[in-house]
Amino acid sequence: MAPNGSSVSGLQILRTGLAFGESPRWHENRLWFSNWGTQEVIAVDMDGKCELIVHVPTTLPYCIDAESAVWYADVPNKRCVRVREGGEVLQSVEVDRGCFACMLGGRDRKTLFILGAEWHGVDKMIDAPRTGQILTIDAPAPGAGWP
Repeated sequence: MAPNGSSVSGLQILRTGLAFGESPRWHENRLWFSNWGTQEVIAVDMDGKCELIVHVPTTLPYCIDAESAVWYADVPNKRCVRVREGGEVLQSVEVDRGCFACMLGGRDRKTLFILGAEWHGVDKMIDAPRTGQILTIDAPAPGAGWP
């Protein structure tokens, strides 16, 4: 065992006390991630210092733009929402089905891609009609961070 209790030599613990970390992104020299269960998007630097970026009703999935605003997909409300730090809603894109994922991309990274489908519950995911779509709309700011 390594000194920090891991089985991999050199493995360091950067931050503890998370509910469930998901969807990591690298932006502005920090790791941004969803703290799933607490409905937070958090940024952490290489010293382990965390900053709460925004509370959102869902934390999976999301993407970041060049103005450090967060776009998140909102299945039950059938929309993708752009919020700034502190939670101010900047833009909402309403669609006719649940939004399951979103990302900024395209030639100039200013296209918001939305993956949506009608949602009839987990028990009907496999046998439900194939209503999934990829939708696009111009975004006010290009994507930032990776992936």
